[in-house]
Amino acid sequence: MAYLRLRQVVKSYDGRSNAVDDVSLDVGRGEFVTLLGPSGSGKTTTLLMIAGFETPTSGVIELDGHDLVRSKPYERNIGMVFQNYALFP
Repeated sequence: MAYLRLRQVVKSYDGRSNAVDDVSLDVGRGEFVTLLGPSGSGKTTTLLMIAGFETPTSGVIELDGHDLVRSKPYERNIGMVFQNYALFP
């Protein structure tokens, strides 16, 4: 059974082109997964949607069977480390 499940997740910022296009992924509890791809392929946007900092245009994101799409980031119990510091010198 998948612990984290993405089903047909799409993110569009302008309504014409998709930053993330129809991503489906199942991750088991305790499984280690890496997203690899070229710059601009939607890796960071996908992680931001899982963490709750972006909202998918369509699709389903579930954690342990619970729908996360309307959950606030602090309600998800998901950690994220950003690549660049925005608040620290």
